[in-house]
Amino acid sequence: MFTSDPWTDYTIALSALLTGYYLFVIIKFYRSDLKSLIGSIDRPSVIVAGPEALQQKAVASLNESSSELDSLQPEALIPFKQLLSERLEELTGHLKELIMEAHQKRYSSQDLMILLQMTLREYPTITGSPFQRMINNLIDSECAKYGSMHLNAQDKVMIWKSV
Repeated sequence: MFTSDPWTDYTIALSALLTGYYLFVIIKFYRSDLKSLIGSIDRPSVIVAGPEALQQKAVASLNESSSELDSLQPEALIPFKQLLSERLEELTGHLKELIMEAHQKRYSSQDLMILLQMTLREYPTITGSPFQRMINNLIDSECAKYGSMHLNAQDKVMIWKSV
């Protein structure tokens, strides 16, 4: 009924449980870090081309992806559109809270720009998309609503460059 060495069985069972627990924690809380780590393995770390070549490449890839999206059935686009709209709603709510907090704590425009840059880094799919203009308009309207901070066009360009 019992094995000759119960400590071996105990050690194996405990190791399996601890391994499972830590895998669960890593996957649950560090999923985005793992995705970015795995994604960075495939990409080269050195950029050889200049900004113009990168911009042309980005436009070409955007055109390719939009043609791929056009070729998909409308039913296939529903989850993508739903995910995108959820991310946009999340971002707009986050930006409204951030600008309200910056107004309440009397942050300078430079501090607000840094906060916006850090927030927009969490949403890289928005950068360079048609929604970027909408986000800029939201930032303008929220800053005008509180009246204490204003960002000019050059400031908004700087916000998006660091993303």
